[in-house]
Amino acid sequence: MTLTSSIFAYWSTRTRRSRASSVASGRPPWWVPTLILACFGGLLQLSLSKLNPDWLSYQRIYESGGAWLSEQGRDPAFLTLNAFLASVLGANSYETYRVLLALYFMVFMALLSAGRIFKINPAGGGYVSLLLSLVYLGFTRFTIQIREGIAISIVIFVLALFAKHSCSQKLGMPWAVRKGNVRRALQTSWAWILLILAGMTHASMLFVLLIALAACWATARGKVRSRRLGPIHVRPWRMRLLWVLAFFLAGAAVMQLYLGASLMSVAAESVGDRFVNVKALTAVQLGFWCLYGGACWLVYREVRVGVAQRQVTGMFATFLRVLSGPAVMATYASIVLALLLAVTPLFIVSYVRLLHMFLALALLCLAVIGRRGLSMQVIGVFLIADQVRSIVDSI
Repeated sequence: MTLTSSIFAYWSTRTRRSRASSVASGRPPWWVPTLILACFGGLLQLSLSKLNPDWLSYQRIYESGGAWLSEQGRDPAFLTLNAFLASVLGANSYETYRVLLALYFMVFMALLSAGRIFKINPAGGGYVSLLLSLVYLGFTRFTIQIREGIAISIVIFVLALFAKHSCSQKLGMPWAVRKGNVRRALQTSWAWILLILAGMTHASMLFVLLIALAACWATARGKVRSRRLGPIHVRPWRMRLLWVLAFFLAGAAVMQLYLGASLMSVAAESVGDRFVNVKALTAVQLGFWCLYGGACWLVYREVRVGVAQRQVTGMFATFLRVLSGPAVMATYASIVLALLLAVTPLFIVSYVRLLHMFLALALLCLAVIGRRGLSMQVIGVFLIADQVRSIVDSI
């Protein structure tokens, strides 16, 4: 009995020390990255086959020097990476190329889940939401849509830089230079350069660059007070203007798609009638997108609470508010409007992918700052299940 008590006391002490060390360093316990790597190891292994919906498409891009991406002048950074690896590995080494990218994603996920990129706030209870947000982030992007996966990994490095200096409220380069902090100015410059590089890797990341620029413009250099939020770091009138502009531009874009018959003909010539034919909106679809609307609203609410409780401040707080507010909500409204107007699914799919990317970034950031409640876990499960459904339909 004495031996058992001694072992239990020793194990309890080790557990408390491990937990204290984890809290102090901002890194999750060892089992979090271990579980994540086991999960992604299996996913990446399954993705290295022709069952992968985009396997042949990326093979064509790799072996032909760019295929349609090169013809359209799209994603030059990704094409440069492809050309470099093809020159080193050989044009007929597509399988080796995919294995190298899978290893990159594994290392990136190991660093991210271990708290080596973001310092993870220990608040918020368990790490289930963190696990779900990481799975949702990389489930398709690191296995199928690898171009977007490479780009979003660059964006996450940029967000880590934003988070690192958010408490100083001096993220903008001109402010840092005026304060004489050359080091911070250089780090900030690198953040913007990396964002541009991400946009050149996958065009959708240009929207993240636009959100970051809007957040920089809306961030106040001093404290601004709000009755509901207390001290915040945003100019309220500029945030309201961003809401108006986001919905106006989103509505105008959908109406242009609805009224622009020429776009439909171009789509039919490029991808075929199968992707252009419009199906009637059903009650099931409408209910499904109502659930999506609830998920988007809950994510925005969690961001607002996190800002109010000062779990995130400065430029990073404003970025999260613009991302989860105007960006997510306007994109969601665009999807619903396009469905109601019977716009071709070809364009709706692009909006859906953009919404998935915004939600993935928002959920990850919420998990990092300590907003890991039950509602975020339910949303994570819902979004992952929808991705699984999409992959099965593609196969």
